[in-house]
Amino acid sequence: MNYQTSAFSNGTNKNILKNAIDDTSTSISFSNVKPYETPLPSNINVFSRVKECVAHLEDPSVKYQAKCILSNIYLLLQSAYKKRKISNRLSQITLVQEEDKSVLMEWIFEYFRIGFLLESDKAYSSYFVVSRGISDDLFMPPAQKLDVDTPKSVEEIVEYVLRNT
Repeated sequence: MNYQTSAFSNGTNKNILKNAIDDTSTSISFSNVKPYETPLPSNINVFSRVKECVAHLEDPSVKYQAKCILSNIYLLLQSAYKKRKISNRLSQITLVQEEDKSVLMEWIFEYFRIGFLLESDKAYSSYFVVSRGISDDLFMPPAQKLDVDTPKSVEEIVEYVLRNT
C-alpha cells in the first residue's frame, strides 16, 4: 500500500498529531481532535487495553514513543479504513511496563506477533515480528531499530497486519 498521500505527508496533519500526542486530555482515541473526530470502527479499534496504561507510564521518553507509535497506528488504520472497508477483526494491542521503566507493546494474532520494545534511550528501542507459518515453522527476523519520529517502520507493520489478518 502506498501511503504517499497519507496524513504523514501533510505538514498540517503532522502538527495536529503532535498536539494530540502532547495533550493528555485527548487520550489515544483522539475523539476530540480534528480531523480525527470519528473513532475507528469496533472491529479495528485496537486501543482499548492501552489507553489507561499509556497515561501511567513513568518514563517521559518511553511515554512519548508509545504515544507516537499508537498515534501512527491509529492514523494508518483510519486511512486504510477510509480507502477500503476493513471487515476483519484486529486484536487489541497490549502494553506492559517493566521494572526498569521500559515498555513491551505487543500486537498478537493467530499466526504472528508484533512487538515494540521501548527504551528510555530511543536509540535502543526496536520492533520485531515473530511469525508461525501454516507448517508451524517459526520465522523471526532480527529485531529492527525503531525510529518513532519517522513512521515508515510503523507503516510497514500496519500493512503487514492488514495483509495477514
